[in-house]
Amino acid sequence: MKALLYLMLLLAAILLLGAGSFYIACFIVKLWTGCTMEQAGRKIHNRINGKVVYSFPTDAGFVEEVWENIRSIIGESRFQELQQLSTTKINRPLLYFGIKRCLPYIEVSVYYLNENEKRVISHVLKNTVALYLNLYGYCTQILTNWTIRHDLSMPVLSISYARNDEERRKLKILYQYMQKKINDKNNYPTDDETGENLYG
Repeated sequence: MKALLYLMLLLAAILLLGAGSFYIACFIVKLWTGCTMEQAGRKIHNRINGKVVYSFPTDAGFVEEVWENIRSIIGESRFQELQQLSTTKINRPLLYFGIKRCLPYIEVSVYYLNENEKRVISHVLKNTVALYLNLYGYCTQILTNWTIRHDLSMPVLSISYARNDEERRKLKILYQYMQKKINDKNNYPTDDETGENLYG
């Protein structure tokens, strides 16, 4: 009977030690990368299981952070209108992930009141994408472009990025092409079309 009790106590101690070690590891990853505890736990779990391929569309934390940032910028009332629009039968979601010109990109469709709000949305979303690219271990150089969704006559911010050396090369070529177009018009890059590397 005593042997069984000792065995149970030993098992409980091992479980507590394991849970404590995992929590400490998550905390260290959180401090190191700037992610949440949940994201840190997922990173450790994926690393242990050999699954280290990260993806924006499958990262619930990224999707939630994008919409929380939009809510903070445009306010609750307009955000509710945006949510209602997203439940209708539109051609594609307001937060869309795709491949264009052989590059992965994210599109966020959102109305803005003025140029200042547009700049704030651009800045916050670019920083959010760059932060997650950094967490994923990808190149943080991004290319942004505001256009209009023709199905809704709605502004849409497109953010292109690269996951590997080949895509990085294509992103650089695309950026140089867009720069040339801007220079040909004797203008400088604006917030509408910019390429940035926010994390070095």
